[in-house]
Amino acid sequence: MNYGFRYGITQFVFGMTLNIVSVILLYTYFDYLWLILAFLIFKINNLIGVGYGLHMYYSHNTRNKFINKHLYLVFGFLSGIGRPLQFVRYHILHHKYSDTDKDLSSLKVNSVLELVSGWWVTKTIYYHNFDGYNLHLRLKYLLNNRLFMFVNNNYYLLHLSLILAVSLVSIKVALYFLILPIVFNILDANIIFTYLLHKTGKPVANNCISLWYLVKNSGKHNIHHKIFKE
Repeated sequence: MNYGFRYGITQFVFGMTLNIVSVILLYTYFDYLWLILAFLIFKINNLIGVGYGLHMYYSHNTRNKFINKHLYLVFGFLSGIGRPLQFVRYHILHHKYSDTDKDLSSLKVNSVLELVSGWWVTKTIYYHNFDGYNLHLRLKYLLNNRLFMFVNNNYYLLHLSLILAVSLVSIKVALYFLILPIVFNILDANIIFTYLLHKTGKPVANNCISLWYLVKNSGKHNIHHKIFKE
């Protein structure tokens, strides 16, 4: 089985399973205030872990002097949007082949249903080094990072262990502090970043998430793509 597909189907099942579990648990543990708290946790994980971390620090090699680099990895992990190395691989190729038939975020490759459901990550095109583009050399600095690779290689085991450990103490805490923020992050990644930001055939001007305006060169998606062409 192609490695890209194997990773993609694992992430797809991971996201769908947490969606189903969250719906079931919400029937028993629904609480408006806790739901607001879960949304705030999602926003924090998304801003620090994805916006600053996986996106700008690891994928685009930019720095922020106010945030420790290890926090990027911790919050990126807690976001639950996928193994960090795979996110970086995809995002680099996404910028290089933006809105062409080699871009997984494009409607030229996927249907709307495939994008919003998350099925797009199963496409085997995910890991191809197109036109001889040597992605392995580009990612060498990450492949040599032991902590980064430990989180990457044990990603789903770590998530399962953390959720089960917290559930033994409180199922409600596990639901609102861990599971729902991950569900929100995955929905955000699939619906907003892979569909809404590219549905016109080119990177649209607004990223639809006000907090990302705090991330330098990331607020307006079309400008972001011009700055980081590759």
